[in-house]
Amino acid sequence: MKLIQILSFFLFIFLLQACNDTITDPNYQSGTAYYPIEEGWYIHYQVDREDSEKEEGNASYQLREIIGTPYDDGFGGQNYPLYRYKRDSEGMEWELDSVWALAYRNNHVIRYENAIPYLKLTNPLTEGARFNQNTYNGLDAVTPTGMDIRYKVETLGREHSVDGQTFENAAVILEINNISTITNSEETKRAVYQKGIGLVSIDYFNIKKVYYEFNTTQPSLAGNPYCGLNGTQEVITLGNGERVDNPFFELDNCETNPIFGVDDDSVARWILRWENSANPPIIETKDGDSGSKILVLINPAEFNGFRETGETMKQKIIGYGIDKTVD
Repeated sequence: MKLIQILSFFLFIFLLQACNDTITDPNYQSGTAYYPIEEGWYIHYQVDREDSEKEEGNASYQLREIIGTPYDDGFGGQNYPLYRYKRDSEGMEWELDSVWALAYRNNHVIRYENAIPYLKLTNPLTEGARFNQNTYNGLDAVTPTGMDIRYKVETLGREHSVDGQTFENAAVILEINNISTITNSEETKRAVYQKGIGLVSIDYFNIKKVYYEFNTTQPSLAGNPYCGLNGTQEVITLGNGERVDNPFFELDNCETNPIFGVDDDSVARWILRWENSANPPIIETKDGDSGSKILVLINPAEFNGFRETGETMKQKIIGYGIDKTVD
């Protein structure tokens, strides 16, 4: 009888453990460690945008993201609505801006942004690894030119600081990293996730460097920044202290184009000379229409020799918690 009781006890423990294994999925817990998916979980952000190419391109507002009651996704799983509210500043009423969605399946955290599903995090995360954010939306993981645009786990489990806020156990995901020498542009986007909290910051940077340009079809270079006060200087010192040679210094008329109306060999010699001078002013040479050449030069009228134009966006956490009153 005692043996039967002992066997019954161990059978009970085994069945209890089996039930617990069915109910508690360790992958789910670890998979959402950096992005908790729980009804009522909210995070507040401060968002600051600047866009120098738009007349009203600057904006600052607060964003509230809160997870709602889960619903059947139609495929045997669950999606969670993600309600997104905005307000101009602290103390103002929140206004509903949009409703996105979240899901966790196949060890993937999936975020539906304007109905487009993006894979935001994978389980497990491995530092240095890449994963295809477009797994569920049919978009490509590489560009037509062959550039890999998959997300990259830049750092994992390390301390990370964002505008004075320090996060002890963060996952930094490099979502965009496009640098083009053709357009002199740089576009980067980093998302930072804090273990136990979720997304704590996004830093987006899409900037183009604008230099001084002219081409071989222009007879006159009116407004040439190498002229005026700079026209008397053989070597110009920029605002940042760097030096650049003045390729127009020797001309009788500084605003005359020295490579207009000359043969190709003369153009090539002029370019070669100033590409190899002590303080070369030429950034690059591009092919234009009908065999013309476009020259991109440092602009001595700008502090750093160029002007930056484009868009930046910073989104950083200012609060989080649970609100079970959400619909």
